[in-house]
Amino acid sequence: MSVAVRTPVVPIATVLRRPSEPTWRRLLAADPMALPSQDPAVSLTAAAGVLAREESRRYRFADGREALLPLVGQGIGPLRRLASLPPAWGFGGLIADGPLGVGHLAAVLGDLRTLPAARVQVRPNPLRGALWAEAAALLGDGPPPVLQHGHAHVIALHGGAGPSRSTLRMADRATRGGVTVRTARDDGAVDAFLALLRLSVTRWAQRDGEAVAVAHLRRAVRDPRRRLLALRDALGDGFAVVLAEQDGTPLSGAVVLQGRNAHYTRGAMDRDRVGNGGASHLLQVTTVERARAAGCESYHMGESAPGSGLARFKAGLGAVGISYPILRVERLPLTAVEAAARRTARRMLVRQPADDREADRRG
Repeated sequence: MSVAVRTPVVPIATVLRRPSEPTWRRLLAADPMALPSQDPAVSLTAAAGVLAREESRRYRFADGREALLPLVGQGIGPLRRLASLPPAWGFGGLIADGPLGVGHLAAVLGDLRTLPAARVQVRPNPLRGALWAEAAALLGDGPPPVLQHGHAHVIALHGGAGPSRSTLRMADRATRGGVTVRTARDDGAVDAFLALLRLSVTRWAQRDGEAVAVAHLRRAVRDPRRRLLALRDALGDGFAVVLAEQDGTPLSGAVVLQGRNAHYTRGAMDRDRVGNGGASHLLQVTTVERARAAGCESYHMGESAPGSGLARFKAGLGAVGISYPILRVERLPLTAVEAAARRTARRMLVRQPADDREADRRG
């Protein structure tokens, strides 16, 4: 009879709140899977909001490994929440000076259980999602974390499949049609992207039977202009707006964050102008190649429903779908309450269920 071997939790030797920026950047540089959203500038910018605070934690484990969890607190009192990272700010989770195992992650989840917050949420790098799911199952006493299921697409930039022939044909069609791709960081480029996003939000709302005004209100809360400008100023050259244009008119756009790895975090287009001309294909093929040339190991493309048109578009670029957990350590049943509230709101505001949305990623 075989006996299951339980992975031991690696004890935490010390925990340091709000680690120094040099320490943070040292660990960021040491982790080959680190994402731009795990840069200290992103957490500090997210923590600049009303009732928000930077609450990151540095862990030193008994085996000598060192890791850091970007963490931002929001709210006060019994409903205070902590997130790695807050909605629309990108992926969080641990960065470390060497490989982490399930025992390290379980120890961190155990530490998060002790924090005085109604909820602590971790949205990890999808490439490490399986380890986090195992770690959640490893926890002992106390309620297990609530697991929300995410599905993201990631391109391996060295040794991956590469774009399909049909994707390359579409990109070539756009080039022959006079479409060009440019990368910029100025206010005008941000505004051009937001104009495309407004067109996309209107189209999604009309398709889904949602009130257009409500859809734009949600978009304004999730992606206000000031947030994109603040993110740009925080990341410097790590932030870029990429625009596919024809005769100076933007057809398709994306916001891409880049460090050791790249993250296509938002996208939008003018569907009527793009048509079947391949502008979005050319934009992504160009951006992926730029990330590869910059030495990035992976190009993260954010959330998309399995089997959706958006998922097929990403697969055509060489991306692989990865299911991963979003972990919530809760003192109050907030996830259940929020799910009920969303169902009620959708029944009131939407006439048919939503399909995939080209740019409606969690950030």
